[in-house]
Amino acid sequence: MSNKALIILGVLAAVMVVWAVAQSRVSSEQAAVAAANAPLVPGLDTEAIGSISLKSGATTVTLAREGGKFVIGEKSNYPALNSKVNKLITTVLDLKTAELVTKDKANFADLGVSDDKAKTIVTFYKPDKSVLTGVVIGGNSQQGRGTYVKLLGSDDVFLTTESPWLETGALDYVEKNLVELQRNDVASIAVKTAGGAYTLVKDVNDKIVANGIEVPAQKKLKSDVADQVFGAAVSMSFEDVIPAALAKYDFNRSMTIKMKDPTVYTVDVADANGKYYVKVSADYTDKAAVTKENSVETPEQLKAKEAKLLARDKADNFTKKHAGWVYEIPEYKGKELAKSPAEFLEDLPKPAVDANSPADANSAVPVASDANE
Repeated sequence: MSNKALIILGVLAAVMVVWAVAQSRVSSEQAAVAAANAPLVPGLDTEAIGSISLKSGATTVTLAREGGKFVIGEKSNYPALNSKVNKLITTVLDLKTAELVTKDKANFADLGVSDDKAKTIVTFYKPDKSVLTGVVIGGNSQQGRGTYVKLLGSDDVFLTTESPWLETGALDYVEKNLVELQRNDVASIAVKTAGGAYTLVKDVNDKIVANGIEVPAQKKLKSDVADQVFGAAVSMSFEDVIPAALAKYDFNRSMTIKMKDPTVYTVDVADANGKYYVKVSADYTDKAAVTKENSVETPEQLKAKEAKLLARDKADNFTKKHAGWVYEIPEYKGKELAKSPAEFLEDLPKPAVDANSPADANSAVPVASDANE
């Protein structure tokens, strides 16, 4: 081969190298442009979701679809709040990529997207338990906002435009408010304990007082205990939930909360090993049927009937929701609900001694000793 041919081949080879480098750079730039502000999980069919798994460290939460709602597997299929589940799904779908960071698995651990280093792994399953899609959420960027993420089964690690916040505890997905009543709507609260019974009502000055407590001589009722017990009864949240069939506790205290309408709430209280548990239910005591009158009804009559139906449904739904469940409540709240009549009492203050009054004849009077004796 002539020198001229060799020179031509050399030039062509150099051109091909330059072209390949240029193409690689263009491809990288195109990939970066494509990754900018693009959804990480495009086109997810939310109706195809059968369950969702959230894994954070050693904790796993399973949200399984049952009909039109989700339940929490780790809490014996206690109902989850649909609004909370929808927020989780929306947060994942709203993840947008700012840039492609790496495809090298050697970098996964440092970025927090390896299986053992991930902050959270969210997996969406089909009803047949096969994987629909999933997201691995890693550490936050040290250069600014954004979090390292990748899809399950993919080696492409992206930086997001915003750092997501996901709730990863089982009880993060439930309605923790157990009882939430307006104080002014409560007529009375009848309390039964092993140490006796009493009733909490409002006096003429709109102050909560305890009726039915016998006050012995030299004792008086504490000024604030009645209001504390009343407040604990009308506003109650829980810290854990267990099936009633597994709760072998002695519910030996009860509170009957009568509202100003015919609704009555019942709270049964137990304690075991320093923890407090409650069972709750409600009943609308006016059982008369709501019927349409033959005559034309006034707006006030229609409004009253509507209010009655709504209140009855509210009580029925409350009981259905909580039937079969026992709730662990905060210790400080349980102690208030468990107060017996004796805990309402305190000693009367002792009368002040007048320094100018004559000494008590029975008081001991020191006598100076005779030094000569």
